[in-house]
Amino acid sequence: MSRLGLIALLDKMISQSEIIEKSGTKYVLKSFTGEKSSFKWFPLSTFLSFIYPFTYDPNERLERELVFFGHEWKYFKTPKIVEVDKENHKILREYVDGRILDTDIDANKLGKVLGEIHKEGWALGDVKLTNFLIGSNDSIYVIDAEQAISKAETQHMAWDLYLVLLIASYAYIKSPTKFEGFLEDFLSGHDGVCNCREIYEGFNTPKLQSLLILLPPSHLLKLAKVL
Repeated sequence: MSRLGLIALLDKMISQSEIIEKSGTKYVLKSFTGEKSSFKWFPLSTFLSFIYPFTYDPNERLERELVFFGHEWKYFKTPKIVEVDKENHKILREYVDGRILDTDIDANKLGKVLGEIHKEGWALGDVKLTNFLIGSNDSIYVIDAEQAISKAETQHMAWDLYLVLLIASYAYIKSPTKFEGFLEDFLSGHDGVCNCREIYEGFNTPKLQSLLILLPPSHLLKLAKVL
């Protein structure tokens, strides 16, 4: 089982999307309103606004996703939009058949994806690893971008990296050595595309330093070593 199995299960419980079928074809119907949306985004937009411009507003989240999915990307793909219902804050998009990202083998790919996003001046904001799928021909998809912003600041990009490393640190909670290997592969992919190591300086700001204590101490030492 993927190291992200439990995370994927929890994510499914608060998912705003459902798979539907029309004329024998699968699609994903996503709603940007409802109790799950409130549970998911109200706390983040309230308590983490000091580090990233999360938005609770369904109109804005829908627009952010549409703009991100409409951008041309080189190292990854996004689902094709089939229908947009702005009145009811819903979108119907392509169903992507793929496997969940595996931190053991996909770290470099993930680094390249975020490297391109950052190089283009964007930040993703919601960088749960379950928001990435490995599709056919080993291609990687970003399937959720409702918190993505263009013209992002360095701090916002640093938040993207922080969230990846926080999740990975607990995926490898029993193995700091494997966490270090993930770090090296992930940052190698990111640096190879973005060449923007100034983003790492964001980890030295008071805002992110206050959150670094959430990493296990042994893993935090590995992060300091690699950076």
